[in-house]
Amino acid sequence: MAPALQPVPRMLRCIAIVAALHGAARADTFQPPASVPQAQDRYVHAKSLFATKRFADAASEFAAAYQLDPDAKFLLFDVALAQRMAGACSEAIAAYRAFLDANPPDQYAAAAHVGIERCEHASPPSAPAPAPALSAPPPVTPVPVQPAASSWYRDGLGDGLVIAGAAATITAGVLYLLARGAASETFSATSLPDYHDSRDAASTDQTASWIAVGAGAALVAAGVIRYAVRPSGAIAIAPVRGGAMLALGGSF
Repeated sequence: MAPALQPVPRMLRCIAIVAALHGAARADTFQPPASVPQAQDRYVHAKSLFATKRFADAASEFAAAYQLDPDAKFLLFDVALAQRMAGACSEAIAAYRAFLDANPPDQYAAAAHVGIERCEHASPPSAPAPAPALSAPPPVTPVPVQPAASSWYRDGLGDGLVIAGAAATITAGVLYLLARGAASETFSATSLPDYHDSRDAASTDQTASWIAVGAGAALVAAGVIRYAVRPSGAIAIAPVRGGAMLALGGSF
């Protein structure tokens, strides 16, 4: 009976060896290196990117390596870690769960759960502050443009008044001379009628000269006022010794 039982321990040893080999092969999928050379190259490159804190680029390289060697389950954990460090927590959680679905060893599974918890408790990225509303520019009030004023001596009305006043003043001077001449003739009159005629003529001419002087002064004053009220003109009266000085200002 004893010899018949000898194959049983041998069979058990074979089963144990196969289980050990299977466990070793299973453990190798969660540890580098990758079995595909190209995947291993991408994995090494991703590690260098991760070391320089280029986490998003490292996650892309880890994912590319995993696509080349889907049996290298450790790459899923590396993908998740790089995505979490890059701030892409939703993608990192998905990668961690894919890693857990592969039934990793307990210590690796515990690390994956820690990563998920950190992502779930991470504060969401703050939304960018809204740009300040641009206030509408104040309305532009059009400034009325005053037409350019012509020179004061080109004002037709003012010029006419001054010329008329000057003419009246000249006329007054002529009448005054005539009045003086008529008055002097009274001294050489040979008859009473001639005396009265000369005296009346002198009186008439003198009155007319005074009227002409008044009219001339009024016309000149009106012309001066016309110049003064123009937008571009100015008038000033300054006291001087023995009278007053009239100053006109305007464009020339």
